[in-house]
Amino acid sequence: PPEDLDTSHGRIYPKGDPDAGIEITDVFTAAIYESGYFLKRGGEIIGKDTWVIEAGDPQPGKPGRVNSFYSEGAVSASVRVNLHTGEVKVDQIVGVFDVGKAINPKLVDEQIIGAISMGLAGVLYEGMVYDEKSGRTINANYSDYKIPTIHEHPVVVPIFLEEGHPQGPYGAKGIGESPTVAVIPAVANAIRDATGHRFKELPITPEDIYLKISETE
Repeated sequence: PPEDLDTSHGRIYPKGDPDAGIEITDVFTAAIYESGYFLKRGGEIIGKDTWVIEAGDPQPGKPGRVNSFYSEGAVSASVRVNLHTGEVKVDQIVGVFDVGKAINPKLVDEQIIGAISMGLAGVLYEGMVYDEKSGRTINANYSDYKIPTIHEHPVVVPIFLEEGHPQGPYGAKGIGESPTVAVIPAVANAIRDATGHRFKELPITPEDIYLKISETE
């Protein structure tokens, strides 16, 4: 029975008798998977499990919560605006997010940075342009459809707060693309502070800023 076995240093053996064991890899090289290949020495052993989230009744007036948890965060943006040309330079974005428990901190950092990059693209660069008569997209290429490159990308400071969530796997909460959302108002509000004008359409282009400033001069 499994409860009578133990593992150590790459071997599996009866409890209390390490010399009677065998190499763990030998257990698997004796069998063929359905896909037809052997698990060779150094290969991965992958287990499967299911995590069921406890959620409340979604019907109005019923007790409990519809969602197991909510992802919270805050973003600040340091932005410079050239009032003569409308050009925007984002110097730094700081994002702070409650992730419950970061199971893989490196991946959490990278996810925050990537999501912030997407938000930056949405607020300043990405926008579909259509022909008014045919409805055809006229900027369906990377020459005309703008996205930020390394030259436009600001310094991103990812910060995550950890306080294990009781209903998350190992205390984790979702991070996903939630950092994307707050970047847009953070940058838009910074532009408003710099120019005195509120912009309600995206992306906010240098032309939009220049024309808005020119109207009030």
